[in-house]
Amino acid sequence: IYSEDAETVKMLESFGNELSVLFITSQVEVINGKAPENAYSEEGSVISAEVVKADGEKCDRCWMYTTDGETVGDSHLCARCKALVAE
Repeated sequence: IYSEDAETVKMLESFGNELSVLFITSQVEVINGKAPENAYSEEGSVISAEVVKADGEKCDRCWMYTTDGETVGDSHLCARCKALVAE
């Protein structure tokens, strides 16, 4: 998510990692600056969004892409799912 409006950036950053849950995505990055040409923006809006492939590998349990995953047996699990399965 891009915005050149400092208040909007601050507000978005206050959500921390919860933005990815809110938008049902693997990752969200808030960038204070001008959006690239291919970013989506509504006329008059102070934010723009660019959709790109997430970093990392897909977890076989939750289907989220993360960089903290590990292969366990024949499955690739993110750190969160690995901890849940271990319980």
